[in-house]
Amino acid sequence: MSETTSKPKTYLNILVATFQEVGAKWGEKNTGLMAAAIAFYSMMSLAPLLAFIIGMVGLFFSESLVEEQLLTGIAEALGAETAEFVAGVIQGAFEIDRSGPILAIIGLVIIIFFASTVFNSVKLALNHIWDVTPDVAPRSGIVAFLWDRLLASAMVLLTGGALFVVMISSVLSAIVSGWLADQHWQQAGKIATLSGQWVGVFVLLGLITIAYKLLPDTAVLWRYALSGGALATVLFIVGNKVMGIYFSLSSLPTVYGAAGSLVVLLLWVYYSSYILLFGALFTRALTRQMVGEADS
Repeated sequence: MSETTSKPKTYLNILVATFQEVGAKWGEKNTGLMAAAIAFYSMMSLAPLLAFIIGMVGLFFSESLVEEQLLTGIAEALGAETAEFVAGVIQGAFEIDRSGPILAIIGLVIIIFFASTVFNSVKLALNHIWDVTPDVAPRSGIVAFLWDRLLASAMVLLTGGALFVVMISSVLSAIVSGWLADQHWQQAGKIATLSGQWVGVFVLLGLITIAYKLLPDTAVLWRYALSGGALATVLFIVGNKVMGIYFSLSSLPTVYGAAGSLVVLLLWVYYSSYILLFGALFTRALTRQMVGEADS
């Protein structure tokens, strides 16, 4: 009587099998279409959300300094033309806020609606990736709609708080590095700048990990959500650098004329949505490989 024993999988085997499954599921899950939907709603909420964050951080620092730090980062990643375009859009959002309390309230409602729609779109996409249907609770109609919006709005507040922390750290690091440079401590100034950048990296990692863990209507272990979040964060940072180089050398922003900066910004948001879903696919595939789940 012979017994067959299977060799335990090594981490390398698991990693290879995980990426193979990601490649197999990428087209099957219509990831590009889902990323396009997320990108659309993200673009609609981007300007008012940035204006809101700048206004909040502006309570502690000069709004012009906060906006300068934000636009400097955009210019480094997407080019000076795109930064100028975003500056104009933010200025327009500020003009609405200064037009009176009624328009300001309408602007806040628009922020909450579109931003919560972004998270609802991400939630639906993650459920589709995980092959689960949303939990059916004993709620229907307007109650279910308001409940979903409440949960999505909570994620909006979490994201807004995280962006608030990133902007605070960015402004503080700029102030500290500038002061150190004035004192002729150049290396210490560079360390302060890098510290602010690393805060942004860890905040991004935390947000993506939380999204992978909490948004799908299925149980996801924290260690697998963190693995997918780490991969997505690395790809996001690398992609930003590559796009920055490409847009600085390419004539793409000028091909579309006045809409060139909008196209560049849309491509960046679309890429970010793609990476978010790629990391979700990796999280799902890694979970299946680690728990030994058979392909359905």
